[in-house]
Amino acid sequence: MEKPDDNIELSSFGAMDGAGRTEPARILIVEDESLVAVDLEQRLCLLGYSPVGIVDTGEDAVTRATELRPELVLMDVRLKGAVDGIEAAGRLRVPHRIPVVFLTSHSDRGTLERAGLAEPFGYLTKPFQERDLHATIEMALYRHRAEERLHKLECWLATTLSSIADAVIATDTSGQVTYLNRAAELLTGWTMREARGQPWNLIYRITHAATGAPITDLLLRLFREGVVNLNANATLTTRAGRSVPVDDSVAPLRNDGGQVTGCVIVFRDATERRAMEYAILNHNEQLSRSVAERTAELRSANQELEQSNEQLRAANKELEAISYSISHDLRSPLRAICGFTGLLKERHEKTLDEGGRRLLNVITGSATKMAEMIDGFLALIRLGRSGINSEAVDLSALVLGLLDEFRAAHPGSKVQFEVRPLPTAIGDRVLLRQVWANLLENAVKFTAKRGEPIIIISGRETEGECVYSLQDNGEGFDNRYAHKLFGIFQRLHAEGEFPGHGIGLANVQRIVSLHGGRVWAEGEPNRGATFHFSLPGWPGSDASTVKR
Repeated sequence: MEKPDDNIELSSFGAMDGAGRTEPARILIVEDESLVAVDLEQRLCLLGYSPVGIVDTGEDAVTRATELRPELVLMDVRLKGAVDGIEAAGRLRVPHRIPVVFLTSHSDRGTLERAGLAEPFGYLTKPFQERDLHATIEMALYRHRAEERLHKLECWLATTLSSIADAVIATDTSGQVTYLNRAAELLTGWTMREARGQPWNLIYRITHAATGAPITDLLLRLFREGVVNLNANATLTTRAGRSVPVDDSVAPLRNDGGQVTGCVIVFRDATERRAMEYAILNHNEQLSRSVAERTAELRSANQELEQSNEQLRAANKELEAISYSISHDLRSPLRAICGFTGLLKERHEKTLDEGGRRLLNVITGSATKMAEMIDGFLALIRLGRSGINSEAVDLSALVLGLLDEFRAAHPGSKVQFEVRPLPTAIGDRVLLRQVWANLLENAVKFTAKRGEPIIIISGRETEGECVYSLQDNGEGFDNRYAHKLFGIFQRLHAEGEFPGHGIGLANVQRIVSLHGGRVWAEGEPNRGATFHFSLPGWPGSDASTVKR
Protein backbone atom coordinates (compact mmCIF):
# COMPACT_ATOMS: atom_id res chain seq x y z
CA MET A 1 0.00 0.00 0.00
CA GLU A 2 1.08 3.61 -0.52
CA LYS A 3 1.89 5.99 2.33
CA PRO A 4 -0.99 8.02 3.64
CA ASP A 5 -1.77 11.18 1.74
CA ASP A 6 -1.14 14.15 4.05
CA ASN A 7 -4.09 15.98 2.49
CA ILE A 8 -6.62 13.32 3.45
CA GLU A 9 -9.04 14.69 6.07
CA LEU A 10 -8.88 12.41 9.10
CA SER A 11 -12.46 13.00 10.29
CA SER A 12 -14.09 9.58 10.18
CA PHE A 13 -16.08 8.79 13.30
CA GLY A 14 -18.62 6.25 14.40
CA ALA A 15 -20.99 6.10 17.37
CA MET A 16 -21.61 8.60 20.18
CA ASP A 17 -20.37 7.80 23.70
CA GLY A 18 -22.41 8.29 26.87
CA ALA A 19 -21.32 11.93 27.21
CA GLY A 20 -22.36 12.81 23.63
CA ARG A 21 -18.80 12.76 22.17
CA THR A 22 -18.20 11.19 18.75
CA GLU A 23 -15.88 8.16 18.91
CA PRO A 24 -13.71 6.83 16.02
CA ALA A 25 -15.42 4.16 13.93
CA ARG A 26 -14.57 0.66 15.17
CA ILE A 27 -13.37 -1.62 12.33
CA LEU A 28 -12.59 -5.37 12.33
CA ILE A 29 -9.89 -6.59 9.88
CA VAL A 30 -10.28 -10.04 8.28
CA GLU A 31 -7.07 -10.87 6.37
CA ASP A 32 -5.11 -14.14 6.20
CA GLU A 33 -1.81 -12.46 5.27
CA SER A 34 -0.43 -11.22 8.59
CA LEU A 35 1.89 -8.55 7.18
CA VAL A 36 -0.89 -7.09 5.06
CA ALA A 37 -3.24 -7.17 8.06
CA VAL A 38 -0.81 -5.37 10.38
CA ASP A 39 -0.05 -2.77 7.71
CA LEU A 40 -3.75 -2.22 7.16
CA GLU A 41 -4.27 -1.79 10.91
CA GLN A 42 -1.62 0.93 11.02
CA ARG A 43 -3.17 2.73 8.04
CA LEU A 44 -6.58 2.71 9.72
CA CYS A 45 -5.13 4.25 12.87
CA LEU A 46 -3.47 6.99 10.83
CA LEU A 47 -6.78 7.66 9.09
CA GLY A 48 -8.47 8.19 12.46
CA TYR A 49 -10.30 4.86 12.79
CA SER A 50 -10.20 2.39 15.69
CA PRO A 51 -9.25 -1.19 14.66
CA VAL A 52 -10.78 -3.64 17.15
CA GLY A 53 -8.96 -6.80 16.02
CA ILE A 54 -7.50 -8.97 13.27
CA VAL A 55 -8.75 -12.44 12.33
CA ASP A 56 -7.69 -14.68 9.43
CA THR A 57 -10.62 -17.09 8.88
CA GLY A 58 -14.26 -16.72 7.96
CA GLU A 59 -15.40 -18.62 11.05
CA ASP A 60 -13.41 -16.34 13.35
CA ALA A 61 -14.69 -13.30 11.46
CA VAL A 62 -18.32 -14.23 12.21
CA THR A 63 -17.54 -15.05 15.86
CA ARG A 64 -15.49 -11.94 16.63
CA ALA A 65 -17.80 -9.57 14.75
CA THR A 66 -20.79 -10.95 16.65
CA GLU A 67 -18.95 -10.38 19.95
CA LEU A 68 -17.39 -6.98 19.20
CA ARG A 69 -20.20 -5.46 17.08
CA PRO A 70 -17.87 -3.22 14.98
CA GLU A 71 -19.24 -0.43 12.78
CA LEU A 72 -17.54 -2.02 9.75
CA VAL A 73 -15.65 -5.17 8.68
CA LEU A 74 -12.83 -5.05 6.09
CA MET A 75 -12.94 -8.57 4.60
CA ASP A 76 -10.59 -10.40 2.26
CA VAL A 77 -12.56 -12.52 -0.21
CA ARG A 78 -10.19 -15.50 -0.27
CA LEU A 79 -9.62 -16.85 3.24
CA LYS A 80 -8.24 -20.10 4.51
CA GLY A 81 -10.70 -22.57 5.97
CA ALA A 82 -14.14 -23.83 4.96
CA VAL A 83 -15.82 -20.39 5.08
CA ASP A 84 -14.51 -17.77 2.65
CA GLY A 85 -15.01 -14.02 2.96
CA ILE A 86 -18.13 -13.92 0.82
CA GLU A 87 -19.97 -16.54 2.92
CA ALA A 88 -18.81 -14.87 6.14
CA ALA A 89 -20.09 -11.51 4.87
CA GLY A 90 -23.48 -13.03 4.17
CA ARG A 91 -23.67 -14.42 7.71
CA LEU A 92 -22.85 -10.98 9.12
CA ARG A 93 -25.34 -9.20 6.90
CA VAL A 94 -28.24 -11.40 7.99
CA PRO A 95 -29.18 -11.39 10.81
CA HIS A 96 -26.52 -9.20 12.48
CA ARG A 97 -26.71 -6.29 9.99
CA ILE A 98 -22.95 -5.66 10.20
CA PRO A 99 -21.65 -3.94 7.02
CA VAL A 100 -18.73 -5.44 5.08
CA VAL A 101 -16.27 -3.94 2.59
CA PHE A 102 -14.32 -6.46 0.48
CA LEU A 103 -10.57 -5.92 0.03
CA THR A 104 -9.19 -8.41 -2.47
CA SER A 105 -6.91 -8.87 -5.42
CA HIS A 106 -9.56 -10.94 -7.22
CA SER A 107 -11.85 -9.09 -9.59
CA ASP A 108 -12.95 -11.81 -12.01
CA ARG A 109 -16.58 -11.89 -13.02
CA GLY A 110 -17.44 -15.00 -11.02
CA THR A 111 -15.99 -13.56 -7.84
CA LEU A 112 -17.79 -10.26 -8.36
CA GLU A 113 -21.13 -12.01 -8.93
CA ARG A 114 -20.70 -14.12 -5.76
CA ALA A 115 -19.63 -11.09 -3.80
CA GLY A 116 -22.71 -9.16 -4.93
CA LEU A 117 -24.97 -11.78 -3.31
CA ALA A 118 -23.53 -10.82 0.09
CA GLU A 119 -24.60 -7.20 -0.49
CA PRO A 120 -21.25 -5.61 0.44
CA PHE A 121 -20.97 -1.92 1.22
CA GLY A 122 -17.86 -1.56 -0.94
CA TYR A 123 -15.33 -3.48 -3.03
CA LEU A 124 -11.68 -2.48 -3.29
CA THR A 125 -9.17 -4.26 -5.50
CA LYS A 126 -5.64 -4.62 -4.15
CA PRO A 127 -3.41 -2.68 -4.36
CA PHE A 128 -5.37 0.48 -3.60
CA GLN A 129 -4.56 4.03 -2.58
CA GLU A 130 -5.17 5.51 0.83
CA ARG A 131 -7.62 8.03 -0.61
CA ASP A 132 -9.68 5.21 -2.14
CA LEU A 133 -9.65 3.27 1.14
CA HIS A 134 -10.72 6.34 3.11
CA ALA A 135 -13.49 7.24 0.66
CA THR A 136 -14.80 3.65 0.51
CA ILE A 137 -14.92 3.35 4.31
CA GLU A 138 -16.66 6.74 4.68
CA MET A 139 -19.29 5.87 2.07
CA ALA A 140 -19.83 2.45 3.68
CA LEU A 141 -20.29 4.01 7.13
CA TYR A 142 -22.62 6.67 5.74
CA ARG A 143 -24.67 4.09 3.85
CA HIS A 144 -24.84 1.85 6.90
CA ARG A 145 -26.07 4.68 9.11
CA ALA A 146 -28.67 5.64 6.51
CA GLU A 147 -29.84 2.03 6.19
CA GLU A 148 -30.05 1.67 9.96
CA ARG A 149 -32.21 4.78 10.19
CA LEU A 150 -34.42 3.44 7.43
CA HIS A 151 -34.58 0.02 9.08
CA LYS A 152 -35.64 1.57 12.41
CA LEU A 153 -38.26 3.63 10.64
CA GLU A 154 -39.59 0.56 8.83
CA CYS A 155 -39.73 -1.38 12.11
CA TRP A 156 -41.50 1.55 13.78
CA LEU A 157 -44.04 1.82 10.97
CA ALA A 158 -44.65 -1.94 10.96
CA THR A 159 -45.13 -1.96 14.73
CA THR A 160 -47.40 1.08 14.59
CA LEU A 161 -49.58 -0.34 11.83
CA SER A 162 -49.78 -3.67 13.65
CA SER A 163 -50.81 -2.09 16.93
CA ILE A 164 -53.38 0.53 15.85
CA ALA A 165 -57.04 -0.31 16.26
CA ASP A 166 -57.98 0.65 12.68
CA ALA A 167 -57.67 -2.00 9.96
CA VAL A 168 -55.24 -1.15 7.14
CA ILE A 169 -54.92 -2.70 3.66
CA ALA A 170 -52.31 -1.51 1.14
CA THR A 171 -52.30 -2.29 -2.60
CA ASP A 172 -50.13 -1.62 -5.64
CA THR A 173 -51.30 0.31 -8.70
CA SER A 174 -52.99 -2.76 -10.14
CA GLY A 175 -55.07 -3.27 -7.01
CA GLN A 176 -53.14 -6.31 -5.75
CA VAL A 177 -52.88 -6.50 -1.95
CA THR A 178 -49.37 -5.87 -0.59
CA TYR A 179 -50.05 -5.49 3.14
CA LEU A 180 -52.63 -6.22 5.86
CA ASN A 181 -52.19 -5.26 9.50
CA ARG A 182 -53.41 -7.41 12.38
CA ALA A 183 -56.70 -5.51 12.73
CA ALA A 184 -57.44 -6.07 9.02
CA GLU A 185 -56.69 -9.78 9.37
CA LEU A 186 -59.15 -10.09 12.26
CA LEU A 187 -61.87 -8.09 10.52
CA THR A 188 -61.68 -9.65 7.04
CA GLY A 189 -60.75 -13.19 8.06
CA TRP A 190 -57.73 -13.24 5.71
CA THR A 191 -54.13 -13.56 6.86
CA MET A 192 -51.32 -11.46 5.44
CA ARG A 193 -49.80 -14.48 3.70
CA GLU A 194 -53.11 -15.51 2.14
CA ALA A 195 -54.08 -12.02 1.02
CA ARG A 196 -50.79 -10.84 -0.51
CA GLY A 197 -51.06 -10.71 -4.27
CA GLN A 198 -54.87 -11.11 -4.28
CA PRO A 199 -57.23 -8.50 -5.81
CA TRP A 200 -58.30 -5.95 -3.23
CA ASN A 201 -62.03 -6.53 -3.79
CA LEU A 202 -61.63 -10.23 -3.00
CA ILE A 203 -60.20 -9.45 0.42
CA TYR A 204 -62.20 -6.30 1.09
CA ARG A 205 -65.68 -7.15 -0.19
CA ILE A 206 -68.01 -4.24 0.55
CA THR A 207 -71.53 -3.38 -0.47
CA HIS A 208 -73.81 -0.36 -0.13
CA ALA A 209 -75.51 -0.58 3.25
CA ALA A 210 -78.88 0.56 1.89
CA THR A 211 -79.05 -1.37 -1.43
CA GLY A 212 -76.63 -4.25 -0.94
CA ALA A 213 -75.02 -3.49 -4.32
CA PRO A 214 -71.27 -4.35 -4.52
CA ILE A 215 -68.84 -1.44 -4.42
CA THR A 216 -66.12 -2.16 -7.02
CA ASP A 217 -65.10 1.28 -8.23
CA LEU A 218 -63.05 2.41 -5.22
CA LEU A 219 -59.75 2.59 -7.11
CA LEU A 220 -61.29 4.38 -10.10
CA ARG A 221 -62.84 6.96 -7.78
CA LEU A 222 -59.56 7.24 -5.89
CA PHE A 223 -57.54 8.15 -9.00
CA ARG A 224 -60.27 10.58 -10.04
CA GLU A 225 -61.04 12.24 -6.67
CA GLY A 226 -57.81 11.77 -4.69
CA VAL A 227 -59.41 10.55 -1.44
CA VAL A 228 -62.60 8.47 -1.10
CA ASN A 229 -64.83 8.34 1.99
CA LEU A 230 -67.89 6.10 1.94
CA ASN A 231 -69.56 8.11 4.77
CA ALA A 232 -70.62 5.05 6.77
CA ASN A 233 -72.65 3.62 3.87
CA ALA A 234 -70.67 0.37 3.47
CA THR A 235 -71.00 -3.15 4.77
CA LEU A 236 -68.08 -5.60 4.72
CA THR A 237 -68.63 -9.28 3.97
CA THR A 238 -65.94 -11.26 5.75
CA ARG A 239 -64.28 -14.42 4.48
CA ALA A 240 -66.66 -16.40 6.69
CA GLY A 241 -69.68 -14.61 5.18
CA ARG A 242 -70.49 -12.41 8.14
CA SER A 243 -71.76 -8.86 7.43
CA VAL A 244 -70.01 -6.08 9.32
CA PRO A 245 -70.88 -2.36 8.96
CA VAL A 246 -67.66 -0.37 8.41
CA ASP A 247 -66.44 3.20 8.25
CA ASP A 248 -63.62 3.60 5.77
CA SER A 249 -61.50 5.90 3.65
CA VAL A 250 -59.15 5.26 0.73
CA ALA A 251 -56.11 7.40 -0.08
CA PRO A 252 -53.32 7.11 -2.68
CA LEU A 253 -49.73 6.16 -1.86
CA ARG A 254 -47.17 8.34 -3.64
CA ASN A 255 -43.41 8.19 -4.05
CA ASP A 256 -41.02 11.12 -3.67
CA GLY A 257 -41.78 12.20 -7.22
CA GLY A 258 -45.50 12.43 -6.51
CA GLN A 259 -46.36 9.38 -8.65
CA VAL A 260 -49.10 7.06 -7.37
CA THR A 261 -47.62 3.70 -6.34
CA GLY A 262 -50.74 2.20 -4.82
CA CYS A 263 -53.43 2.94 -2.30
CA VAL A 264 -54.17 2.42 1.37
CA ILE A 265 -57.61 1.48 2.72
CA VAL A 266 -58.29 2.33 6.37
CA PHE A 267 -61.49 0.98 7.93
CA ARG A 268 -63.01 0.02 11.27
CA ASP A 269 -65.96 -1.95 12.62
CA ALA A 270 -68.90 0.47 12.87
CA THR A 271 -71.33 -1.93 14.57
CA GLU A 272 -71.29 -0.12 17.91
CA ARG A 273 -71.43 3.31 16.31
CA ARG A 274 -74.48 2.46 14.19
CA ALA A 275 -76.22 0.84 17.16
CA MET A 276 -75.51 4.00 19.12
CA GLU A 277 -76.95 6.17 16.34
CA TYR A 278 -80.13 4.09 16.38
CA ALA A 279 -80.31 4.41 20.15
CA ILE A 280 -79.78 8.18 19.88
CA LEU A 281 -82.67 8.51 17.42
CA ASN A 282 -84.96 6.69 19.83
CA HIS A 283 -83.65 8.71 22.70
CA ASN A 284 -84.30 11.99 20.88
CA GLU A 285 -88.02 11.23 20.79
CA GLN A 286 -88.05 10.64 24.52
CA LEU A 287 -85.96 13.77 24.98
CA SER A 288 -88.50 15.89 23.10
CA ARG A 289 -91.23 14.74 25.44
CA SER A 290 -89.00 15.35 28.46
CA VAL A 291 -88.16 18.88 27.24
CA ALA A 292 -91.80 19.86 27.28
CA GLU A 293 -92.19 18.55 30.82
CA ARG A 294 -88.98 20.22 32.01
CA THR A 295 -90.02 23.51 30.40
CA ALA A 296 -93.13 23.57 32.52
CA GLU A 297 -91.09 22.76 35.62
CA LEU A 298 -88.60 25.51 34.70
CA ARG A 299 -91.37 28.09 34.47
CA SER A 300 -92.51 27.08 37.94
CA ALA A 301 -88.92 27.23 39.25
CA ASN A 302 -88.48 30.68 37.72
CA GLN A 303 -91.51 31.91 39.55
CA GLU A 304 -90.14 30.54 42.82
CA LEU A 305 -86.76 32.13 42.04
CA GLU A 306 -88.39 35.50 41.46
CA GLN A 307 -90.10 35.20 44.82
CA SER A 308 -86.73 34.37 46.41
CA ASN A 309 -85.18 37.40 44.71
CA GLU A 310 -87.88 39.59 46.17
CA GLN A 311 -87.11 38.20 49.61
CA LEU A 312 -83.40 38.79 49.01
CA ARG A 313 -84.01 42.38 47.95
CA ALA A 314 -86.07 42.90 51.10
CA ALA A 315 -83.25 41.40 53.20
CA ASN A 316 -80.74 43.70 51.50
CA LYS A 317 -82.88 46.70 52.31
CA GLU A 318 -83.05 45.54 55.91
CA LEU A 319 -79.27 45.13 55.92
CA GLU A 320 -78.90 48.66 54.59
CA ALA A 321 -81.13 49.87 57.40
CA ILE A 322 -78.98 47.99 59.95
CA SER A 323 -75.83 49.47 58.41
CA TYR A 324 -77.30 52.95 58.65
CA SER A 325 -78.32 52.30 62.25
CA ILE A 326 -74.80 51.12 63.10
CA SER A 327 -73.27 54.04 61.28
CA HIS A 328 -75.54 56.66 62.85
CA ASP A 329 -76.92 55.35 66.12
CA LEU A 330 -73.69 53.77 67.40
CA ARG A 331 -71.33 56.46 66.16
CA SER A 332 -73.31 59.23 67.87
CA PRO A 333 -72.69 58.04 71.47
CA LEU A 334 -69.08 57.22 70.54
CA ARG A 335 -68.57 60.77 69.31
CA ALA A 336 -70.13 62.02 72.53
CA ILE A 337 -67.80 59.83 74.63
CA CYS A 338 -64.74 61.02 72.68
CA GLY A 339 -65.91 64.66 72.89
CA PHE A 340 -66.67 64.68 76.60
CA THR A 341 -63.51 62.78 77.53
CA GLY A 342 -61.59 65.32 75.49
CA LEU A 343 -63.21 68.19 77.36
CA LEU A 344 -62.65 66.42 80.66
CA LYS A 345 -58.99 65.95 79.85
CA GLU A 346 -58.62 69.56 78.69
CA ARG A 347 -60.31 71.18 81.69
CA HIS A 348 -59.54 68.85 84.59
CA GLU A 349 -56.39 66.97 83.65
CA LYS A 350 -54.36 68.89 86.27
CA THR A 351 -56.76 67.97 89.04
CA LEU A 352 -56.66 64.26 88.20
CA ASP A 353 -54.07 61.97 89.69
CA GLU A 354 -52.06 59.51 87.60
CA GLY A 355 -54.68 56.78 87.96
CA GLY A 356 -57.45 59.09 86.84
CA ARG A 357 -55.49 60.19 83.80
CA ARG A 358 -54.80 56.55 82.93
CA LEU A 359 -58.50 55.69 83.14
CA LEU A 360 -59.32 58.70 80.98
CA ASN A 361 -56.86 57.50 78.33
CA VAL A 362 -58.38 54.00 78.48
CA ILE A 363 -61.85 55.44 77.84
CA THR A 364 -60.60 57.52 74.91
CA GLY A 365 -58.63 54.58 73.40
CA SER A 366 -61.55 52.16 73.78
CA ALA A 367 -63.96 54.56 72.10
CA THR A 368 -61.53 55.13 69.23
CA LYS A 369 -61.02 51.40 68.81
CA MET A 370 -64.80 50.85 68.82
CA ALA A 371 -65.21 53.48 66.08
CA GLU A 372 -62.53 51.82 63.98
CA MET A 373 -64.16 48.40 64.43
CA ILE A 374 -67.49 49.83 63.31
CA ASP A 375 -65.83 51.32 60.21
CA GLY A 376 -64.23 47.97 59.40
CA PHE A 377 -67.48 46.09 59.93
CA LEU A 378 -69.35 48.46 57.63
CA ALA A 379 -66.63 48.11 54.98
CA LEU A 380 -67.00 44.33 55.16
CA ILE A 381 -70.76 44.56 54.73
CA ARG A 382 -70.44 46.89 51.73
CA LEU A 383 -67.94 44.60 49.90
CA GLY A 384 -69.35 43.31 46.63
CA ARG A 385 -72.69 45.06 46.91
CA SER A 386 -71.82 47.31 44.00
CA GLY A 387 -70.57 44.38 41.88
CA ILE A 388 -67.12 43.49 40.57
CA ASN A 389 -65.67 45.48 37.67
CA SER A 390 -63.53 42.77 36.07
CA GLU A 391 -60.51 43.69 33.98
CA ALA A 392 -56.93 42.58 33.39
CA VAL A 393 -54.85 43.83 36.34
CA ASP A 394 -51.05 44.04 36.29
CA LEU A 395 -50.46 42.93 39.88
CA SER A 396 -46.70 43.53 39.65
CA ALA A 397 -47.30 47.21 38.93
CA LEU A 398 -50.07 47.40 41.53
CA VAL A 399 -47.87 45.94 44.29
CA LEU A 400 -44.89 48.12 43.38
CA GLY A 401 -47.15 51.17 43.57
CA LEU A 402 -48.28 50.19 47.07
CA LEU A 403 -44.64 49.78 48.12
CA ASP A 404 -43.81 53.23 46.77
CA GLU A 405 -46.61 54.66 48.89
CA PHE A 406 -45.34 52.75 51.94
CA ARG A 407 -41.78 54.06 51.46
CA ALA A 408 -43.05 57.61 51.11
CA ALA A 409 -45.12 57.31 54.32
CA HIS A 410 -42.39 55.50 56.30
CA PRO A 411 -39.03 56.81 55.01
CA GLY A 412 -37.13 55.30 57.91
CA SER A 413 -38.56 51.78 57.61
CA LYS A 414 -36.04 48.94 57.56
CA VAL A 415 -38.40 46.47 55.87
CA GLN A 416 -36.82 44.84 52.77
CA PHE A 417 -39.28 43.89 50.05
CA GLU A 418 -38.65 41.40 47.24
CA VAL A 419 -41.25 41.25 44.47
CA ARG A 420 -41.00 38.27 42.18
CA PRO A 421 -42.93 37.85 38.90
CA LEU A 422 -46.70 38.03 39.44
CA PRO A 423 -49.12 36.60 36.85
CA THR A 424 -51.60 39.10 35.48
CA ALA A 425 -54.97 38.75 37.23
CA ILE A 426 -58.52 39.29 36.06
CA GLY A 427 -60.65 41.05 38.62
CA ASP A 428 -61.62 44.33 40.24
CA ARG A 429 -58.54 46.58 40.42
CA VAL A 430 -59.80 48.52 43.50
CA LEU A 431 -60.69 45.39 45.45
CA LEU A 432 -57.47 43.58 44.55
CA ARG A 433 -55.51 46.63 45.65
CA GLN A 434 -57.27 46.40 49.00
CA VAL A 435 -56.29 42.71 49.29
CA TRP A 436 -52.60 43.49 48.81
CA ALA A 437 -52.79 46.56 51.05
CA ASN A 438 -54.27 44.50 53.91
CA LEU A 439 -51.74 41.68 53.46
CA LEU A 440 -48.80 44.11 53.31
CA GLU A 441 -50.05 46.01 56.36
CA ASN A 442 -50.41 42.73 58.25
CA ALA A 443 -46.87 41.57 57.28
CA VAL A 444 -45.29 44.92 58.17
CA LYS A 445 -47.04 44.90 61.55
CA PHE A 446 -45.88 41.39 62.52
CA THR A 447 -42.27 41.92 61.35
CA ALA A 448 -41.88 45.17 63.32
CA LYS A 449 -39.86 43.48 66.08
CA ARG A 450 -37.37 41.87 63.71
CA GLY A 451 -33.90 43.35 63.30
CA GLU A 452 -33.93 42.67 59.52
CA PRO A 453 -37.56 42.36 58.45
CA ILE A 454 -38.02 40.72 55.04
CA ILE A 455 -41.21 40.39 53.02
CA ILE A 456 -41.22 38.28 49.82
CA ILE A 457 -44.06 38.58 47.32
CA SER A 458 -44.40 35.93 44.59
CA GLY A 459 -46.86 34.26 42.27
CA ARG A 460 -47.19 31.26 40.02
CA GLU A 461 -49.56 29.86 37.42
CA THR A 462 -51.04 26.41 38.03
CA GLU A 463 -53.67 24.46 36.17
CA GLY A 464 -56.82 26.57 36.17
CA GLU A 465 -55.70 29.25 38.63
CA CYS A 466 -53.00 31.73 39.63
CA VAL A 467 -51.62 31.53 43.17
CA TYR A 468 -50.11 34.58 44.88
CA SER A 469 -48.06 34.44 48.09
CA LEU A 470 -46.71 36.90 50.69
CA GLN A 471 -44.02 35.51 53.01
CA ASP A 472 -42.51 37.27 56.03
CA ASN A 473 -40.01 36.47 58.78
CA GLY A 474 -42.18 37.94 61.51
CA GLU A 475 -43.86 36.52 64.63
CA GLY A 476 -45.63 33.70 62.82
CA PHE A 477 -48.46 31.69 64.41
CA ASP A 478 -49.43 28.18 65.44
CA ASN A 479 -50.81 26.32 62.42
CA ARG A 480 -53.42 24.67 64.61
CA TYR A 481 -55.24 28.01 64.70
CA ALA A 482 -54.80 28.97 61.05
CA HIS A 483 -58.54 28.56 60.44
CA LYS A 484 -59.25 31.48 62.79
CA LEU A 485 -57.11 34.00 60.91
CA PHE A 486 -59.77 35.05 58.41
CA GLY A 487 -62.73 35.24 60.81
CA ILE A 488 -64.09 38.68 61.61
CA PHE A 489 -62.75 40.08 64.92
CA GLN A 490 -60.55 36.97 65.32
CA ARG A 491 -57.00 37.53 66.61
CA LEU A 492 -54.18 35.12 67.52
CA HIS A 493 -52.02 37.69 69.35
CA ALA A 494 -52.79 39.96 72.25
CA GLU A 495 -53.60 43.55 71.38
CA GLY A 496 -50.82 44.73 73.64
CA GLU A 497 -48.30 42.93 71.42
CA PHE A 498 -49.67 43.96 68.04
CA PRO A 499 -52.56 46.44 67.53
CA GLY A 500 -55.50 45.62 65.27
CA HIS A 501 -59.19 44.74 65.11
CA GLY A 502 -59.34 41.40 63.28
CA ILE A 503 -61.11 42.79 60.19
CA GLY A 504 -58.34 43.24 57.58
CA LEU A 505 -57.86 39.52 56.86
CA ALA A 506 -61.63 38.98 56.90
CA ASN A 507 -61.83 41.60 54.14
CA VAL A 508 -59.13 39.72 52.22
CA GLN A 509 -61.10 36.47 52.34
CA ARG A 510 -64.34 38.22 51.39
CA ILE A 511 -62.78 39.93 48.34
CA VAL A 512 -60.98 36.80 47.11
CA SER A 513 -64.18 34.75 47.52
CA LEU A 514 -66.10 37.29 45.44
CA HIS A 515 -63.51 36.69 42.69
CA GLY A 516 -64.01 32.92 42.84
CA GLY A 517 -60.70 32.26 44.62
CA ARG A 518 -59.56 30.92 47.98
CA VAL A 519 -57.28 32.08 50.84
CA TRP A 520 -55.05 30.09 53.20
CA ALA A 521 -52.00 30.63 55.41
CA GLU A 522 -49.07 28.73 56.91
CA GLY A 523 -46.96 29.76 59.87
CA GLU A 524 -44.68 28.77 62.70
CA PRO A 525 -44.20 30.70 65.94
CA ASN A 526 -41.18 33.02 65.73
CA ARG A 527 -40.38 31.70 62.23
CA GLY A 528 -42.68 33.86 60.11
CA ALA A 529 -45.84 33.27 58.09
CA THR A 530 -46.89 32.87 54.46
CA PHE A 531 -50.31 33.99 53.20
CA HIS A 532 -51.62 32.63 49.90
CA PHE A 533 -54.62 33.46 47.76
CA SER A 534 -55.72 32.17 44.37
CA LEU A 535 -57.66 33.70 41.49
CA PRO A 536 -59.00 32.13 38.29
CA GLY A 537 -56.15 31.66 35.78
CA TRP A 538 -55.16 34.47 33.42
CA PRO A 539 -52.22 34.35 30.96
CA GLY A 540 -49.18 36.60 31.05
CA SER A 541 -46.50 37.40 33.60
CA ASP A 542 -43.25 39.30 33.82
CA ALA A 543 -40.10 37.22 33.52
CA SER A 544 -37.73 39.01 35.88
CA THR A 545 -37.49 39.46 39.65
CA VAL A 546 -37.92 43.03 40.88
CA LYS A 547 -36.30 44.14 44.14
CA ARG A 548 -37.33 47.33 45.85
